[in-house]
Amino acid sequence: MLAKLKDVVAVVQSFATVTALIVGGVWGAYLFQKERQHFENAQLSYKVTHHPLEDDKFFLHVTVEIKNLGKTLLSISSAQTWVEQIDPVPVCTMDGLTLQQRIDQANQSHEMTSDTLPWCLIKNRTVEWKEGEFQIEPGESDEVYFDLIIPASVKVVKLYAKVVHAGVNRSAGGLVWQREFVYKLQPK
Repeated sequence: MLAKLKDVVAVVQSFATVTALIVGGVWGAYLFQKERQHFENAQLSYKVTHHPLEDDKFFLHVTVEIKNLGKTLLSISSAQTWVEQIDPVPVCTMDGLTLQQRIDQANQSHEMTSDTLPWCLIKNRTVEWKEGEFQIEPGESDEVYFDLIIPASVKVVKLYAKVVHAGVNRSAGGLVWQREFVYKLQPK
């Protein structure tokens, strides 16, 4: 009788173990699917410092921080920054109009054809990586550094950052993160 009871308990225990494994596996798959993100999610931020140099130039050090807010590995193929001059208003022409003429047009018109003015480009830098060279784990961040030399006569600039996901066809537009802000240069 004791041997029979022992056999029944062993069968029940085996059944309970198998059932627990199946329920645990289904629950794990459900949570994985529920929490899964199909697209990468990144956030960009800037850190900028500048220092005067000889010959009326500024050394501008730009740090672009890339934070992976998603739950998947973030693979980056390129990062770019560019600087546009705002003050003093530069003399440059686009489509036959000077920037000052475009500013005057925008001030006189109640309807803008663009959400920003086309400021004049001072410097542009791009860094590219091969696939798998630059990756950021979920919840972590990394930084990309750019050094630029600009004229000391410039008082205010507009900085842009653009980061491109590695798995994206660049010509198709793909997954890109961008950030911009205005920075005032003051002599140190």
